[in-house]
Amino acid sequence: MLYLAPYPTGWDDVDFALALAEYDLLRMQPHFPGYPIYILAAHLFNSWLHDPFLALSLLSGVAGGLTVIPLWLLFHRMGNRWVASLAVWMYSVAPLPLITSIQPMSDSLGAFLAAWLAYFAWRVQESKQIEGSDAFVSGVGNATDRTQFVWPTLAAGVVLGLLLGVRISYLALSALWVWAVAQLLSDRGTSVGFRFSSATVSAVALAAVCGSWLLALVVSAGGVDSFAAVAVSFTEGHFSDWGGAYEANASLWERARLFLFRQIGGAGLGTVWPVDGIFNGVGLWRWVPTAAVVLGIVGLIPRLASDRNHRRPSKTAVFLCIWIIPYLLWAFFAQNVEKPRHILPLLPPLLYLLAAGLWHLAGWAGRLRQPRLYLLVGAFWLSGVMAISYPLLVEARTSESPMMQLARYVKANVSANDSLIFTWEEQRVLRLVSPAHTSIRLRRWEDFRTEVLQYQAKPMKVYATNALINGFNKDVAGLFREVAVFRGNPWLYPTYHTIVLYEGTSLLYENILF
Repeated sequence: MLYLAPYPTGWDDVDFALALAEYDLLRMQPHFPGYPIYILAAHLFNSWLHDPFLALSLLSGVAGGLTVIPLWLLFHRMGNRWVASLAVWMYSVAPLPLITSIQPMSDSLGAFLAAWLAYFAWRVQESKQIEGSDAFVSGVGNATDRTQFVWPTLAAGVVLGLLLGVRISYLALSALWVWAVAQLLSDRGTSVGFRFSSATVSAVALAAVCGSWLLALVVSAGGVDSFAAVAVSFTEGHFSDWGGAYEANASLWERARLFLFRQIGGAGLGTVWPVDGIFNGVGLWRWVPTAAVVLGIVGLIPRLASDRNHRRPSKTAVFLCIWIIPYLLWAFFAQNVEKPRHILPLLPPLLYLLAAGLWHLAGWAGRLRQPRLYLLVGAFWLSGVMAISYPLLVEARTSESPMMQLARYVKANVSANDSLIFTWEEQRVLRLVSPAHTSIRLRRWEDFRTEVLQYQAKPMKVYATNALINGFNKDVAGLFREVAVFRGNPWLYPTYHTIVLYEGTSLLYENILF
C-alpha cells in the first residue's frame, strides 16, 4: 500500500468512488456500461477500508500483483522457460502495468482477468494431440489428456463473462474464447457429441455470467428503456465527441505514431519519445529499453521468417496473433488513443515476443553461451525499465494530479457565490472537492454563450479551463486572461498533465451579447 494513489486523478475514478456510496447509472455513478463486476469487487475492499479511493486503488494493486500468476503459468506452457521468465519479469516492472496497479481504475483488474482468459484458451488447444514440435520458441508444452477439454473451456467462458463485467471495452479479447472453442470443435480425437456438449457448456456459462450482471444493470437503471437510453447516449458520445475514436478526417499517420511509439512504446515499454527530454534525468534511461526492443525485433525477424516457411504457422504464432490483432485494431480505431491504459492487454504478448526475439538473438552466440548472454541482456533491460518505473510510482504517490491541484486552488481562491467555472472532464473532481462552486461541463462556444446568458444577473466572474477553450471553434484572443497553471507528469496524466485556468476579461461579456 506504500504507493497507492490516495486521491482522485480524473473523471473516471470519481465515478467509481461515487458508485461505492450510491450506484446510479443515470447520475453516472459510474458512467455506462456500469462496470458491475469491478464495483462489486471494490465493495469487498471498501467494506473494511471505508475509503472509496483507497479501496479502488488497493483492488488495482492486488489485481496487478496477481496478474503475474496466470502469465507465468501461460508463458511456461507456451515454450522456453527462459523466455517465459523474462517476459513475466518485464511485465511486473513495466511502467504501464505498475502505474495502473496503483490507480483507482478498472484496468488492472481487467488485465488480470484477460491474462486468465488467455491461459485457459491456451489450455484448451493444448489438450489436443500435438504432433511434432509446435513451439514458437523452443520446446513444447505438455499435452494434457483430451478429457481435460471441459474444465478449461468452461473456465474460459466464466472468465470472459467476468472480464466483460469489469471492462466491456475488452470485448475484442473474446476472440481468444472463440479460438479456444474452435480448437475444441476441430479435435478429431473425440466424439462430435462430446465436442459440442463441451462448447455448449462454455457458451452457457458465458451467457449466464453476462446475463446476471446485465440484468442487475437493467434493474438498477429502472428498466430496459431507461438502460437503453443511457447506453445510446453514452455510445454516441464515445464514438463521436469525447471518446477519442478514430475519425475519417483525422490523420491516420499521427494517430498511428502516437499509438505505437508513445503509448505502446513510451508508456507501455518505457522506450524513448521525442518530447520526453531523452538526454536528461530519467529520459536517458529510456534508451535501455529502446535498445532492448530493437534487439528483440531484430532477433524475432528471422524466427518469423522461419515460421513462415513452414506449411502452417505454429499454434503459438496463431495464438499470439489471435491475442494481439483483434484488440490492437479495436484499441486503435475505437478507443481514446491519447490514454495509454487502453493498450494494457497488449503488453503481455508483445513482451513475450520481444523476450523470444532476444533469446534467438542470444542463440547466435552459440548454445553454451546463449543462457548467459540472454541473462545479461535481460538484466540490463530490467534495470533500465525499473529506473523509469520507480520514480513514476514515487511521483504518483507524493504529488497531486493537475485536476486535484485545480480543484484545491478553486476552493481556496475563487469565490463560490458570484462565479461560474466552465470545464470539461475537470468538472467531476471540482464538484467532489468543492461542491459549493458552480462548475459547468461544456465543449462548444454556442453552449457556453447560452449558459452565461441564462443568468438574469451578470456573473461577477467567469472562469474556464484550457480543455474548454481548446474545444471552442472560435478565436477567443483577448476574452480570457491566464490565472494559474497546474502541471503533472505526462506519463502519469496523459490527457490532463497541464491544466490552465483562465478568467474572463471585460470584453468577454460584450462578445457574448453580440
